[in-house]
Amino acid sequence: MNPVDKVKIGELFVEFRKAREILEELKETTVEKVVSHFEKHGAAKYFLIVAVEAAIDIYSHVTSAARPAKGLRRHLSHHGRRGNFPDELVRELEKVAKLRNLLVHLYGRLDDRKVYDILQTWLDDLDRFESCVQRYLGMVPYKVC
Repeated sequence: MNPVDKVKIGELFVEFRKAREILEELKETTVEKVVSHFEKHGAAKYFLIVAVEAAIDIYSHVTSAARPAKGLRRHLSHHGRRGNFPDELVRELEKVAKLRNLLVHLYGRLDDRKVYDILQTWLDDLDRFESCVQRYLGMVPYKVC
């Protein structure tokens, strides 16, 4: 088993939290402003990509210490089955990985209002993800995720 590089995890969480903070500000904006203002809409997409990439990198790094990397989906299912992360969160991370592909690779058009809906619903999952990783690493032993 490879040791987890907590410095690397910390660096990734800095980027994750910066993106999360900006997304929270955008969440408070009206749907009309996010959809109709190119800058806000572009910022929402960009910082969703940053947050998702950071989450995927954090998850992959943490879980590869417990098992060699064989792809995100295998990591998700393996650690979900072992109970390291709650099943519901593992399913959300699978959705997040798909969202990342939609945003980055433009696999089909992502509806502008869908981006706003994601802002309204997904930010709590980001917080939960961070809590789970901290608990998994023993950084916050009693934190519920």
